[in-house]
Amino acid sequence: MTNDIQIPQRRMVSAKPFYADRTDKALKTLEIEGYTLLHMPLLIDIKLDPSVSLHDKAWNESFTAPLLATGKTKGGKKVVAVSHVETPFFKSERIKRMLQDGLINHAGVLDTQEFYDILNLEDEKNVFVRDAKKFEKFPNQYYTNIEGALKHPFIIPFFGGKQRAEAYLSKHKEIYKTFDKKLENTGDRITIWYLTKDINSDKPLGRILNLGGYYKDHLIIAASDISGQGQFLGIRSGLLYEISELNLEEIMKAINFNEFSDHLLKYGYKN
Repeated sequence: MTNDIQIPQRRMVSAKPFYADRTDKALKTLEIEGYTLLHMPLLIDIKLDPSVSLHDKAWNESFTAPLLATGKTKGGKKVVAVSHVETPFFKSERIKRMLQDGLINHAGVLDTQEFYDILNLEDEKNVFVRDAKKFEKFPNQYYTNIEGALKHPFIIPFFGGKQRAEAYLSKHKEIYKTFDKKLENTGDRITIWYLTKDINSDKPLGRILNLGGYYKDHLIIAASDISGQGQFLGIRSGLLYEISELNLEEIMKAINFNEFSDHLLKYGYKN
């Protein structure tokens, strides 16, 4: 038996956006270059870093991530699931096949077992499952303020938990007050997009999550078309540093950043 104590280590990793006019094309490039796709909670954590401000790419860029799925449980109950974990569904070749097979409401058709596999991972941390009836109470395009947004059944699953949702929406509101008085009202305007007719489909459907961009000065939080444009953020292993011995300026000088890495991503990534 050893008396060694295991000490967690942080990796400094550079991030790269992968954009294309179709989701599968953006994913294909990410896969070929050997990057790991970031899911929405980690994207949110990056934006929540105190060093990220209104004028940074990390705040302003609109990003997509997997996955919202709609369908029925084995017992026939209509549910909406949001998954922030790896799934065979969210690979470029799988999505390409969906496009070839035909979409429903611009959403990809999932195999029934794929949908059940997502439901089986429900843990209220990485995978969230909600009664579809709660979504039917809201319009497809729901214009609201931050207080109203938190009442929508999509929000907490989208952000990966209530605490992260509240923190992001609070920063979103405050950041506009801080940097530009003219944008103060923008910080309390939210648009939530979700196509409620997905709920009534006979087949389980899948969409991508989208955060960012503005519509009539509203922040967009959406479940988007699987056939539409995608911009995913990917990471690959970087250099390991003893954070206590290097300040931020020294680290930034030491790392060869690509065009997007204005900020260090330091939230639990493990290679």
